[in-house]
Amino acid sequence: MGLPEDLRRQLEAYFAEKEGVRRVILFGSRATSQATCRSDVDLLIVIDEKLPYLERLEKFCDLLLKFPTFEWDLLVWTEEELSKGKDRPFMREILKEGQVIYEREEKS
Repeated sequence: MGLPEDLRRQLEAYFAEKEGVRRVILFGSRATSQATCRSDVDLLIVIDEKLPYLERLEKFCDLLLKFPTFEWDLLVWTEEELSKGKDRPFMREILKEGQVIYEREEKS
């Protein structure tokens, strides 16, 4: 059981409306289709803005209210933090097995 397609579409629309979101990667059991009905939704959210970590999480509190039937595990990192952490085993696994569910189109 992966991520339901209707939820994927709703998440894509949600993140497209959020200012400063560069990309969102689904990881964990829902990305590898090993999830059960009790599995949470693990997301790595890459943002532009350098804020204290708790402030970053607060930007996405409404996600928890918008989709209350799911348990959420959110990581909110900047592009710089992602670049620095890409060699950590945990991050390598996310980048290898994760699914990009949203990526902002850069305006030319």
